[in-house]
Amino acid sequence: MRILFLAPQPPTPLDNGGRIRTQALAAELSAVSSLHFLAFDAQPGTDLPSESASSVAAALPRAEAVTLVPRPRARKRRLQIETMLSGRSYLFRQGASGPMAQALASAIASFKPDLLHCDGLLLGDLARRAPSKMVRTIAPQNVESLLMRRMADTTDTRLRRCLYMREAQSLGRWETAHLSDFDLCCGVSEEDTRWHAGLGANAVCVPNGVARHTMPRPVQSLRDDEPLRLLFVGNGAWEPNRIGMAWFVKEVLPRLQWRLPPRVTLIGSDWGWLKHPLCASVGRVPSLDMYYADHHVALVPLLSGGGSRLKVAEALAKGLPLVGTTVGLEGYSLEPGVHALVGDTPQELAENIRWLNEKLRVDTAAVDRQIAMGFELIERFFWDEIGARMADVYAETIERKRRDALSVIPS
Repeated sequence: MRILFLAPQPPTPLDNGGRIRTQALAAELSAVSSLHFLAFDAQPGTDLPSESASSVAAALPRAEAVTLVPRPRARKRRLQIETMLSGRSYLFRQGASGPMAQALASAIASFKPDLLHCDGLLLGDLARRAPSKMVRTIAPQNVESLLMRRMADTTDTRLRRCLYMREAQSLGRWETAHLSDFDLCCGVSEEDTRWHAGLGANAVCVPNGVARHTMPRPVQSLRDDEPLRLLFVGNGAWEPNRIGMAWFVKEVLPRLQWRLPPRVTLIGSDWGWLKHPLCASVGRVPSLDMYYADHHVALVPLLSGGGSRLKVAEALAKGLPLVGTTVGLEGYSLEPGVHALVGDTPQELAENIRWLNEKLRVDTAAVDRQIAMGFELIERFFWDEIGARMADVYAETIERKRRDALSVIPS
């Protein structure tokens, strides 16, 4: 099986959900197939430094080839202004690139893939025009139109609301018209997969996951002088994270002013705007392990978003009790009160955190039961198993397309 893996960004550094998913899927597929990885050298629309082919090859050591194309230099803000005026998607125009189109054509001609995997919607227009003799798949990392609608509903300015609604409408038109052009559409959750199928796509679920972990150890009781430590992982410039944490700090934290109020740690870049005596940002870190080990609760208080969040899977695998909103915890079929604590109002979230604070001081068995149930659930979402199932589906689709092609050849 020969797979051409087309991505809008390199899989390094592993500091956001999109890159982590890209690296995990490409690594698992390269273990069972010949894989050519083709991507921009940095995420379009950002000021991130360009990655080198050698750094990507080190992240994907079993890939047969790695090709990086300079990212388009069109400024995101200018594209967004044009979206306001014309209604055309700025997401797609961020990825518009003649050099990428040429690199894709060259890779198809020289590598001769059985299957083209388009990782995300950004390069969907390019991928759907690839020769139909190969299997063409697309793997949106969200229902992008739904994500934009949710962001429009929760953003903090009228101008952004208008922009996101325009983008949602444009993306929705594209999803409706073109997802069915692909042989397969891979959703990141069962909810997303049903949405894509409802648009006529041949949809399968390839969920977000986490590296394989062992069963977490029982939690330790909190000391009388020890505050509850909450952990949030995510980039502070990503609007769902920014809006969600601003809401949490304004609406929820004031309800937690007991004798020893909790402390909140934020892992990720661009949190300088959040100023609160109970919150501390440590920026990007090379590993999250010590932070998961040193905190008592994982927090996901998002009001908008799409698909599923890798931070949810990682917290469950690491053995942290999980507290969040319905939107924050979606994508994994979590049962409230069994796998995690869910609240959509400030009062509900505060009560959940208060319950954990009390149980971690006097009855850790109740928290251990929740952690064990969460781990049992997330065992179905280890990357090696997800990758193996995905490879099987891809191999079956390639074989089916070959049989179908032979059946139409005149005798």
